[in-house]
Amino acid sequence: MGILNSCLSSENEDYEHVERVITSENRNTHAPLPYEFVESGCTEKHVSESTENILKLLEPIINIIKSSSRPKVTPFKFRHGRKGVVRIASWNVERFDEEKADNPGVKEVVCMTILENGFSLIAFQELADVKALEKICEELNNPSLSCTKDWTGHRGEWQYVVSDATGRMYRSMEYNGFLYDTARGITLNHSALLEKPNNSPKPFTRSPFIGTFKIKKFDCIIGSVHLKATGLDNEDLERLQKEIDKVPEVIDAIEQQYPGEEDIIILGDFNLDPKEEDFDIMREKGYSNCVPIGVFTNVSNSNPEGSKIYDHIWISSRTHKSFSGNSGVIRENLTSPLIPNGWSWGGVVSDHCPIWTELYTGKDYDSADLRIVPDTSFTLTGR
Repeated sequence: MGILNSCLSSENEDYEHVERVITSENRNTHAPLPYEFVESGCTEKHVSESTENILKLLEPIINIIKSSSRPKVTPFKFRHGRKGVVRIASWNVERFDEEKADNPGVKEVVCMTILENGFSLIAFQELADVKALEKICEELNNPSLSCTKDWTGHRGEWQYVVSDATGRMYRSMEYNGFLYDTARGITLNHSALLEKPNNSPKPFTRSPFIGTFKIKKFDCIIGSVHLKATGLDNEDLERLQKEIDKVPEVIDAIEQQYPGEEDIIILGDFNLDPKEEDFDIMREKGYSNCVPIGVFTNVSNSNPEGSKIYDHIWISSRTHKSFSGNSGVIRENLTSPLIPNGWSWGGVVSDHCPIWTELYTGKDYDSADLRIVPDTSFTLTGR
């Protein structure tokens, strides 16, 4: 894959740092470079003219980068009316490994999407190794790209946690992770994968990752899931339906570990539209999906408007008391000219959009103390 190792704003003219880096192992190995060098015999004269020639060769790349500046946005104030709020997000980042995280276009889009939208806690699905999320955390804390350096809003003080392997995906193990801003008063008290009962089949293709968080005066437990995909011809739909049926048992396992905790959020990639009757089991338990109804959550260059609703944020009836009414799906500014797109450039970071919800942080409505770490793990009842 060709990577232009630069992230320049439209005002930045420091183009000498643009360089070409080629790696051999990548999904987009055959993506063409946006320029070609023509072999010729180098003479003393040619060497003396090399600077001018290189600048001419780089001119198309420079023009692309200059046109890719982020839009001007008003930094989020972390308030809804007079009340303080936190924005919790979920993002399936599609086979996100170290190499992908090192692409400056990918890093720019992920970091700036977080900053521009005021996200303070993000659950990531489909991490392809344990180090990829560290790259994003490091860029947020110590900006190296011009776009993150120039950000004038709240910067945050970020920490992250990555799960053990949740299962397998194409060509790698899969991991789940949480990234959170401690400067917004967020503390991670405990995190663990859901465990299956002894001597029973694995209930999920990829185990849910559970984190307990204190967010100022509000605390909650978040379960991040990536359920089984249906397959091209829906050959795995039955398996997905069985996994959906197990989600309420995940909630039961959480409640068993933290009696009295009622602020439970189940979010992630469910691989099915939330209006399907399969999710009646969640509604019967008092949960509602707070992502705007009918808004697609998938995205691609060929289908920028999307056509599927796979990503959800289910909140309990108790948590609904803390819901500000604001939530959304981010569809804009998810591409970069530095991200390969098949045989071209300008690709998207992922085939999923980030989704988010907004909760008040000034009060907690239940009696549980999430500072107490349970002696045992989150385990299904095995019913």
